[in-house]
Amino acid sequence: MAVSFCGKRLLLTRTNLFANPRRHGYIVLVPEIGEDLPEKNPLSSSTGLPEFNNDPLPEPCVEAIQRRRTHLAGYRLCRELYLANLDLQLHLTSDYWLDVMRKLYPHYHPFPLDRKDAHPCSLVAIASGDWGAAYYGHLWSRMIAADVYSAFAEAKEPAARQEVGRRFRDTFLALGGGCHPGEVFRRFRGRDPSPTALLQTLGIYKPQTVGGGGGSAAAHPKAAGKEEQQQQQQQQ
Repeated sequence: MAVSFCGKRLLLTRTNLFANPRRHGYIVLVPEIGEDLPEKNPLSSSTGLPEFNNDPLPEPCVEAIQRRRTHLAGYRLCRELYLANLDLQLHLTSDYWLDVMRKLYPHYHPFPLDRKDAHPCSLVAIASGDWGAAYYGHLWSRMIAADVYSAFAEAKEPAARQEVGRRFRDTFLALGGGCHPGEVFRRFRGRDPSPTALLQTLGIYKPQTVGGGGGSAAAHPKAAGKEEQQQQQQQQ
């Protein structure tokens, strides 16, 4: 089976149709990658619209499209983490749903829960759909997609990008559900998934500073300033 993707026909799978189905966390992986491409690809600025005589998109427009993902990124990420955890807890425990909601909500939101809020009643996907105890798959797919895209971003030369593309085709697109998703990712990236790429995409990644002694003061300017003031007071 083949499908058109980014103007090219790609082979979806070579695996047996009766093989184990693909996990929820990987079902929407390719669409997520397709969403990343136009937002990060440098060719975005050269993409025109027929209504405007195919003129290139203005640079402010391209930047606005790219900033769309980082707008309230921290809040939206916490919201998705909350819904994923709520879904799991509702399926793991026999506690009343309202008690579960009130217990989890403060851990993920900076503002209090309205006393009339009953949003779990509208979560049809986890109550009667196919995402029961699997809502986390949406966020997991975004994380995997960001990590996969970072492999293309790290390839600077055309030949290297072609090699990454072939590897993506031979793993995610060709293996289907006949291979465990974790193994598919390891064959593509050579390691386990990491959330770093997603956090960088959202603009909220802050690398941890490792070190001690003088390095800790350099990592914390305010602390270093207080130490200098204390030393000056002692000298006086």
